[in-house]
Amino acid sequence: AYLRSQGIYAFLQADREVLATAAAALREAARDPQPQTRLLAAQLLVRLDGADREAGLKVVDELLADDTPAGRSLRSQLIPLLREGGPATQD
Repeated sequence: AYLRSQGIYAFLQADREVLATAAAALREAARDPQPQTRLLAAQLLVRLDGADREAGLKVVDELLADDTPAGRSLRSQLIPLLREGGPATQD
């Protein structure tokens, strides 16, 4: 899982075209057992459209509801997505 997280970091500066090409792998990473990996995947998926965006939003909802210590520690990292009016309102 650590290697998966590290691989996802490489996409943080990627444009939408590159992200769209990697969308299937990002959706898979969004189901990873590690919350940090799911968060990274969600942050990238919400930059896309349609089902990819919805998959990212679903992960955001799941992470917000995660009441484990690991889940709670990620909530502050979700704030930027929520401050922008929620990922669903971005163009």
